[in-house]
Amino acid sequence: MTFVKGPLEGLGPIVRACIVAGVPGIPPVGIEDWCYESERDLILREGLAPVALRCFDASSASGDSHIREELRSVAIEMQMRTLAADFGTAELLRDLSAVGVRAVIIKGPAVARFHPKGWPRAYSDLDVLVAHDQFRTALNTAIRAGFEYPEAACPPWTWIDRYCREGVNLHGQGNVDIHHHIPPWILGVGVRMEDVAASADSIQLRGVKVQMASLEYSTVIAALHVFNDFWKGRLGLVSWRDLVVLLHSTDRVHVRETFRSADLEWLLDLVTAALSQGVPEAMIEPTGNTRPPRRIRQRMGVLGWDHTSSVSHYRVAWAGRLPLPQGIAFLLGSAVPSRSYIHQRHGTYRRYWSRAWRETVETKGGVDFRVPRTR
Repeated sequence: MTFVKGPLEGLGPIVRACIVAGVPGIPPVGIEDWCYESERDLILREGLAPVALRCFDASSASGDSHIREELRSVAIEMQMRTLAADFGTAELLRDLSAVGVRAVIIKGPAVARFHPKGWPRAYSDLDVLVAHDQFRTALNTAIRAGFEYPEAACPPWTWIDRYCREGVNLHGQGNVDIHHHIPPWILGVGVRMEDVAASADSIQLRGVKVQMASLEYSTVIAALHVFNDFWKGRLGLVSWRDLVVLLHSTDRVHVRETFRSADLEWLLDLVTAALSQGVPEAMIEPTGNTRPPRRIRQRMGVLGWDHTSSVSHYRVAWAGRLPLPQGIAFLLGSAVPSRSYIHQRHGTYRRYWSRAWRETVETKGGVDFRVPRTR
């Protein structure tokens, strides 16, 4: 599959070792020259510190206390966020069940349980999937439980969250993302809540019985999440590690059927080709050569697969993540926000439109506005 450049090309040996470390079936990757400084920023930015710490301890450079202390400090902080996410949201899942909302945990602990023992898979929030017609009930239940919108995520219209976003991120004792579609919407539209729920596993999370996405659907969602990471300006290396773990844990025939049922067979071929090219240590061969539909190929730059695409840096590029009707609604809702939104955040429409124009000009100069900035 050569029609699009692989996003994992040029990774350093430490990062590649972290992506495959500890995975059953993959021989340990020795690192003869631990050039930490050259890969430090990528390791920390991409959330690989816990894995890098174990790799470091097994290397010949383990005597360098400065490197180990930095990795250990970051790893502990990440683990604390993981515990906060579990404890802070477990009760919310019980509340959702009490009001009749069926919620399935995707990513986070749903994937972490498949990772090799002793190799931590940290996460900072809990992602749950609910049916579209139960989304408003789930959102209101979370708000009553003390969760709230971060300021930068407040929508310009209340209907935006349901019709133009895949879900919402709420902050509380632990952070939770409530999804009614798997992001990005244009790709995940074929992953139906009823199918994910029907195959979900019942697991205990901090004393609460919850539903977690199955191995096969976790693989599909991890592949989709790579695009979501790209949107945020990251390579999504934790998601790529998830894919290596999951693909080595599942039957390829079964997982391909799951991708096919969501009209995403091309995505499986795309990510396995990228891993084969960029991380040969993963021992994953391309599964096929199915091309993405034309409507997807036309949006690859906006979706972030090509990191050189300046089009994806514009805030309005969010419309490219959405099916056409939702994309049009997003553009219209963003062009003329509600009066209450303008009054609370900008004062006047003139100020709002002036800022929007200024951002457009700044984006041409290289500023990236895909992800809202916190004030």
